[in-house]
Amino acid sequence: MLSPKISSALNFEEIGVISGRLSVYYPSIAVNPLNGEVCVAYQDCCEGSYADVRVKCLRDGSWQDLGSPIRYGIYGDLQIDESGYYIAVLDYAYSRNGSLRVLKFDGSDWVQLGENMRAFMGGDEFIPDIIRNFSLTISNGIPYLAFAGKEVYGNYVNLYVFYFDGTSWVEIKRNNICAYPQFSPCYYASTGGLGLLSRDGNLYLLWNGNNLIFVERYNGFQWEFLPEPPPWWGIYRDYPDIDNAVIFLTNEGFPGVVYSQSKTRLFMDIWDGFNWVPIDGQISEGAYLAGVTTHTKSVIVSPDGSIYVGYAEQLPSVGYLPQGRVLIKRYDVSTGSWVDEYEALYNGAESPSLAKYDGYIYMAEAGGKWEDWGMVYRIYVKRAELPLGRAQFEECFARVVSSRDALENLRNKKCLVDNMVFYNGFLYDVLKDNSRTLRERVFAGAYLFEFPQYLNEERISYLNSSEFVSLLSNALFQEEDEYIKEKATFSLVREENDYAKTLITDVLSDERRIGLFYILKRHSTGSKSRWLGELLFDLAFFHPYPYTRWNAKRILSMIDTYAVPFDGFINIFSKNYELDMKAEALQSL
Repeated sequence: MLSPKISSALNFEEIGVISGRLSVYYPSIAVNPLNGEVCVAYQDCCEGSYADVRVKCLRDGSWQDLGSPIRYGIYGDLQIDESGYYIAVLDYAYSRNGSLRVLKFDGSDWVQLGENMRAFMGGDEFIPDIIRNFSLTISNGIPYLAFAGKEVYGNYVNLYVFYFDGTSWVEIKRNNICAYPQFSPCYYASTGGLGLLSRDGNLYLLWNGNNLIFVERYNGFQWEFLPEPPPWWGIYRDYPDIDNAVIFLTNEGFPGVVYSQSKTRLFMDIWDGFNWVPIDGQISEGAYLAGVTTHTKSVIVSPDGSIYVGYAEQLPSVGYLPQGRVLIKRYDVSTGSWVDEYEALYNGAESPSLAKYDGYIYMAEAGGKWEDWGMVYRIYVKRAELPLGRAQFEECFARVVSSRDALENLRNKKCLVDNMVFYNGFLYDVLKDNSRTLRERVFAGAYLFEFPQYLNEERISYLNSSEFVSLLSNALFQEEDEYIKEKATFSLVREENDYAKTLITDVLSDERRIGLFYILKRHSTGSKSRWLGELLFDLAFFHPYPYTRWNAKRILSMIDTYAVPFDGFINIFSKNYELDMKAEALQSL
């Protein structure tokens, strides 16, 4: 029996092992961008004659089921974005040829979106194509699904792309691969590589036909090849024989492809806006069968632009035991070579699924070990800190914190904003860390307020706590630097609690620090916060101190109409208040 032998340059730590009824296969990992929750979809096999697709998430230190098992699933493509948890599942419940279901987690269980997707483009409309591969992506909360089907009684491969409009699936692409000139006549076709990604309103589709790979882009109106017209033999290195492939996007938004040529040699090409540029070096050694997973994520790009590729190799058997290994390699731009970052040896191995979040790379790998009753696969979930990305982000944050005015802050904050999706957890860590400076903590809180899509219940609770408002108070009343006061006030006008009420009242009542009033006025102008509007109204007409009332009226007149508490004004006009108060209320309106 062989125990896993692991070597790693990335210093992976194991954060979980997932077992099944017998074995588990086909991991698809994703990380929630709002709270860093790690989830893995996988096939739980097999009891009787069926398999399930399950999703487990790391919560409170343990791996817990997310919803019920999805019965009769072969494998799933798990995607998580700010709008929720989605999974596309290939199953065999409705026909031997398979169908696709897309489901969304509703907070308690998985709910199917629309109908089952099946491929009906062959000669017999009642016999669906055999679905070979599929890919799911989410763009602005809209699921897009691409899949390929091979005719049961022929060799024709058909491509489909749909999106879900909230009620049903809408088709935006349907093509027979064999209709393309280079595939006519089409004696053989494969679907060993199909991927769909979205960025900035564009879709990027990778597909494989006749062992040739192509990439198309959809701008919301039409599809176009990259380049247009496409090269006759597609994307390849020295011989057009592509077994499988995966698509990814660089930090600049350009698509890239990693592909297995002649089944043993892995290469990478990147689109530069005009042509496909071959990247130096061969990723795999070329001695063994090597492949990337085509239905899920095999490539990540770190914030500093480094490209990490995960793949598996089938090694020669030792005795009667099979051998396989999982590898991750990184492309070193400075040397133009591929650097070993991770290797794990098993009796059997599948290509790993990769994700990134907050300066870490996450991996789910299915590794098989020979046990007394046979080969058993488990999924090992690991993470490692990206060596440069998080450090660079901290340097970027340090530059932002050192900004002395809005103009300098604008120059410094671009790298912070560009990488916020990866490192918003870092800002929350800074915010809670008592060893950090007051300036660092106030700036971290302000940027979390500026990007509310990354706020979850825990972060909102802290930002509304007396501890955080106390930080804002210290910044306003104890610091001399004006820009930290700007950042503190930016957060203060977004608070909605009694602690903030007290602090805003103190600012409006302090005759010695008139500068604080003007900062508060500037950040309140145009505010749509009804909470702030009601507070200013109460202070403007019912606070006992005239100076406070006067300042509150001046700011009340600057907020957005939506935030004005008109019911309060109506109450003053209709009730038995003094004429002077009614006149002041009318003037404020």
